[in-house]
Amino acid sequence: MRIYRNSFFRIGCTVLLFANSLVSYATPYYKGEQLFDTGNIWFVGAGAGAGWAKLPDSSTTVSNGAPESAPFNQDLYTIKNPSANPMWQVSAGYRWQHDQLFIPYSSIYLQYRHYNDADVTGQIYQYSLPEFLNYNYNFSYTADLITVNGKLDLGKNDKVMPYVAGGVGVMMNRLEDYRENQTANVTARISPNFNANTATHFAATLGVGVDVTLSRNVWLTLGYDHVFQTGLPGASGNNTWTGTSLNLGNVRLDTVFLNISARFPDTFRINS
Repeated sequence: MRIYRNSFFRIGCTVLLFANSLVSYATPYYKGEQLFDTGNIWFVGAGAGAGWAKLPDSSTTVSNGAPESAPFNQDLYTIKNPSANPMWQVSAGYRWQHDQLFIPYSSIYLQYRHYNDADVTGQIYQYSLPEFLNYNYNFSYTADLITVNGKLDLGKNDKVMPYVAGGVGVMMNRLEDYRENQTANVTARISPNFNANTATHFAATLGVGVDVTLSRNVWLTLGYDHVFQTGLPGASGNNTWTGTSLNLGNVRLDTVFLNISARFPDTFRINS
């Protein structure tokens, strides 16, 4: 948990420093002038937040090679959802200004998002028997999401504008660094040592939030995105477990984030 707190702190400080630098370079505005009244523009953005992965299944099974009928020829693996993991993102796109009260701005942008390590954990019941709770296991889970997004600001306001957004793209889910340890008074076995693997699937997102104007060329976004269900990779066993596999099913992600966006390239030019 201390590692997560330190990661969130470092990412948060980086975003705040980036925002401060952008605001200092941004074009000033004057009383009576709308902050966002800049016409159609290109923009870039960066941000950070946290993601919560959710696996719909509570357990799965792995063949154990025992010469018995089902379910005794399988070990039961319970599945515990990961804790929150830090996330960072970058984006670039184009925003249109519309001279109207409803949907005053619309945007399209390419976004890359990386979810840092989270732990998928569970317990192993050998031969699927409740009295044979003999091992605990752990996988490291990471993900990369690339989407093309559309966004609509819903109200005309110089300071705060709610928005809705949606995107489509691909998500790369990765499982690696399998580890297991025996419970008390249980002899260690040869570990399946399931291999690292990545699965790439179509992904879709839906989000809501607010845009907060910081200056004429810079705005802050506080948002929530739901990443719809994608598949986790299967992991193949090694050593005496060759020919077996562990499949944890599907995963979906809920994400909260803070993002800073700026007009490009004007915001980054040093005023003479």
